Amino acid sequence: MPAPIGGEIAGEVIAIGLGPGPAPEFELGERVTGLSFTGSYAEVVTVPAGLVRRWHGRRP
Repeated sequence: MPAPIGGEIAGEVIAIGLGPGPAPEFELGERVTGLSFTGSYAEVVTVPAGLVRRWHGRRP
């Protein structure tokens, strides 16, 4: 069966969920990079906060 492709993400936070664990350390609009394992070619992805880091790189 085909599966969504892509594993690395880079973009900005557009929503923050209220999942279990500590409060999220990110803010809306913050630039981030991380891993999604599948589906990172999609326009919008959902990723656990533990797999995301702040992105301090230059914007192209």
